[in-house]
Amino acid sequence: MMLILVSLALRIPFRTEWAYHWDGAQFALAVLNFNMPAGQPQAPGFPLYVLAGKLMRLMTGDAHVGLVWLSVLAGSVLVGLGYRLGAALWGRTAGWTTALILMTSPLCWFHSVVALTNIADAMLVTGLIYAAWGLRSNSEPPTWRRIFAVCGLFIAVAGVRLQSAVMLTPFWVWLMWQCKPWRVRMVMLGGLIAPVAWGLWHLDLILLKAVFDAPKTLWGGGGPDSLRVIAWSLWIGLLAATPFAALGAWRSGEGLIWWWLTPSILFGVVTYTTMPGYVLAYFPAVALLAGAGIARLKKPAPALVAVVLINTLVFCATDYGLTARQLDRQQQALSDALALIRSEYDPAQTLITHRGQHFYFGFRQFQYHLPEYRNLLTTPDASLPGARGRQLWLGQNRVTWFVDEPPEAVTIVEADGASWSVKPVKVGSKR
Repeated sequence: MMLILVSLALRIPFRTEWAYHWDGAQFALAVLNFNMPAGQPQAPGFPLYVLAGKLMRLMTGDAHVGLVWLSVLAGSVLVGLGYRLGAALWGRTAGWTTALILMTSPLCWFHSVVALTNIADAMLVTGLIYAAWGLRSNSEPPTWRRIFAVCGLFIAVAGVRLQSAVMLTPFWVWLMWQCKPWRVRMVMLGGLIAPVAWGLWHLDLILLKAVFDAPKTLWGGGGPDSLRVIAWSLWIGLLAATPFAALGAWRSGEGLIWWWLTPSILFGVVTYTTMPGYVLAYFPAVALLAGAGIARLKKPAPALVAVVLINTLVFCATDYGLTARQLDRQQQALSDALALIRSEYDPAQTLITHRGQHFYFGFRQFQYHLPEYRNLLTTPDASLPGARGRQLWLGQNRVTWFVDEPPEAVTIVEADGASWSVKPVKVGSKR
């Protein structure tokens, strides 16, 4: 509990006020109105994450604020789970080292203060691995309570981020093989039913998204790019702990870790890894190896202190990688733009246009945070079904419509990434 409270204290001051990423605003809109064919959210839907966001909104009063708090809580609980799993595998020293790496990792810290699924996914995956270790560690047959708990966690992982359940399927099959008698294996096999059913129910949208993303995959030529993103993200996550991860990997023979880590990395290369947050589904495994490497030193304390200080300094006081300064710049730029538009332009007369899906300063952020204004995305999204894949997006009052032509306006504010300009002329065609 102390580790969780300290983690909360470190993360709360860095919470983002505005949607850091396109997906964060899109998830906030999905909390208000779940509509996958309208891209709220994108396939495969993330239903349990959106449901958790709805519950958090009841407590905070705002969908985006609730999702940020969900990340803060998940990132803090992840630290506690890291301690538990590290201590269970290699002793209390490994538990403490793992927890402190997760607490101060720039990768984890950053994603604990923005509205994205990744840190919640990391927390649930780590909880699943810890529960799975409990099934294997006892000489006696596992109780049904533990079995259903493990199955429930696997379903929760799939509900928050279906991709993680897919990459964990080899681990799940391996775990089933470890468990006896056959009745246990049948129940665990049943744990696959819910995610498979959800995937089949939305298969058309998932396939559209897969076709749209095909150029990023290994067979589309994106494998080397994915490898670079994975390597860079793990480096940013570990920083000073990197050599100790190599030491832990060299000495670790724990199959549970490798069945978690190896298929996940292969999945990330074969499909695609374009954002650092994608590696959070298996980064805790790497942090565990680093924690085990430090714990095996004759004097682990100096190395651990150095890792904590260096990682904290990098996140809080530098511009290297994923840092608080990077967040501050994006938040300030978005805040200034929103404030200026509100102070200078009449919502009834103004249309804000966006070319392309700019992730950090785009249509979804403006749609969510300027609900009284009309926002127009002039670039269609081929991953949406039917005519919507060829139409323009029009957003107002946090509702999305799809139109063939832009609406009329007296003033057009053209937003293009972090740059934007104003054209005070009447343009556009009648719908």
